[in-house]
Amino acid sequence: RVYSCLLKACAAVGDGSRAKELSDHMESAGFLPGEEALSNLVMALAKSRIRHEAQEQFERARRRGVILSSAAKSCLISCHARALDGAAAAHVLSAAIQEATLNDNPGQVSGNMVKKVLEVGIETGDVEVLRQGLSALSVPVDRGMGLQILNVAARKGDGQLAMDMFYASEGWGYVPTAPAFNAVVQALGLSKNDVAMLKA
Repeated sequence: RVYSCLLKACAAVGDGSRAKELSDHMESAGFLPGEEALSNLVMALAKSRIRHEAQEQFERARRRGVILSSAAKSCLISCHARALDGAAAAHVLSAAIQEATLNDNPGQVSGNMVKKVLEVGIETGDVEVLRQGLSALSVPVDRGMGLQILNVAARKGDGQLAMDMFYASEGWGYVPTAPAFNAVVQALGLSKNDVAMLKA
């Protein structure tokens, strides 16, 4: 219990190096870290931007069947997003969704996790990351983010992403604007979907 308390303190102040030392000492003393200890270790490492070690500890927990806290996964996604590694952020989100589905606990996937994945997808122009983020949405994104996603789809010529975003926005009650239609038509034109483009 003492180790867990110390790891929690490291997570609170973002001291990843000290948290790793404590975790190593804990295991050398014969204690196998559980969900709480590993969650705090990943959070401390992620807050310290010791990104690859944080990811390694996350994967280690998954191999053991230990489900980390939503806060730990959110911190790790944020860490990857700050490094503009959309694929890594989306991978953690995918794992979180899988764990939530297996344990029938949708609360394990927060809106903040999805938003961070979408933000890094927009910044890097990665349509695969954006597609994965959109598929995980349980709450609407604001109109501005929706338009940013449409603009990425237009630049990349990804008609399917553009239509997915367009229909989602309509479903959320947003009235399409001229910039939204422009982006959709451009994306469909570049993807050579003439029928859908003319319909738009």
